[in-house]
Amino acid sequence: MTASSSASVMPLWLQGSSQSIQELRAAITKLANSTLSAVLISEAGCFREKVAACLHELSHVDAPLFSFDCAGLNHDSILNQLFGVEDKINNIEHQGLIAKANGATLFIDNFCQLPLPVQSKFIRLIKYGSYSPVGCFNEYKSQIRIILGSDDVINDALHQGRLLPEFYYLAATIPLRIPSLRERKDDFTFLVKKVLLEITDHNIDVSQELIDHISMLPWYGNYQELQNLLNRLVLLTNKPIISLQDLPREYMLKTLVSCSNDTADFLNNEDLDLLPSVQNHTNNNIVSLLPDDGVNLKDMLAEMEIELIKQALDKQDSVVSRAADMLGVRRTTLVEKMRKYGLGK
Repeated sequence: MTASSSASVMPLWLQGSSQSIQELRAAITKLANSTLSAVLISEAGCFREKVAACLHELSHVDAPLFSFDCAGLNHDSILNQLFGVEDKINNIEHQGLIAKANGATLFIDNFCQLPLPVQSKFIRLIKYGSYSPVGCFNEYKSQIRIILGSDDVINDALHQGRLLPEFYYLAATIPLRIPSLRERKDDFTFLVKKVLLEITDHNIDVSQELIDHISMLPWYGNYQELQNLLNRLVLLTNKPIISLQDLPREYMLKTLVSCSNDTADFLNNEDLDLLPSVQNHTNNNIVSLLPDDGVNLKDMLAEMEIELIKQALDKQDSVVSRAADMLGVRRTTLVEKMRKYGLGK
């Protein structure tokens, strides 16, 4: 496989000149020439499935890529969808993805949420190439390449007993880490320009001032969040050059993090609870932008708190204790803030 042919199928988010993304591209190209399994590790919004699809396409396997996301599914649903059902007594038969992906590639995202019994069935599949559908004692053969995807919770899952070491080390031969958007400052302008070319046929550009400003944001939603923002700006801004003044209000709020002593006078202590955790992610180097007509600082900071709480709850599947850890506050503090802002579980 030539370098030019591999570059032609690399998705936009794998392009760029930063060292981290160059190393990932090189690893994907090498892995594509083998049949080894892999695990893609990244934060939310890093398009793990697109990276898996790129790896599969570069492998030139004459078979499709099958994808499955474990997030939010219960044990029975995961088991039935992956391994299928063959219950002749009740005349129920359903072919699972393991059977459909025979000779192909199966990408399993959020694999740490696989129930332990399902992980045990995968151990047998990987070791011996055989499996049994639900409700059936017969074994069938299936040779598949497995690519796993997860956020950075694998060690926790192993230590807490939620992930069988044998399954993980059998299935995750090659770990590949997708760099976050925060780690690719050198590629930021390039990525913004490339996304704009993809999402609009019009001659629309963004000011360098806007790019410099948003490049400092934490981007917890990574590439997906950036793509969503640019789609929004293109749709709502009817001008050839999008400027800093066109940035949505919540993105202005994300820069109002470094509170001075004067700011603290407007706020109760509880209103400042979430700010240190945000500052840690932004290296205390945030530039605030004050609109010409001024702001209601307390309201803006309250809106920022609401947005951060919603994001944390969403990322942690509404588990309050984990969301509190993510925000760097006590669980009781977060519960009180959720009650204050009318945010239910």
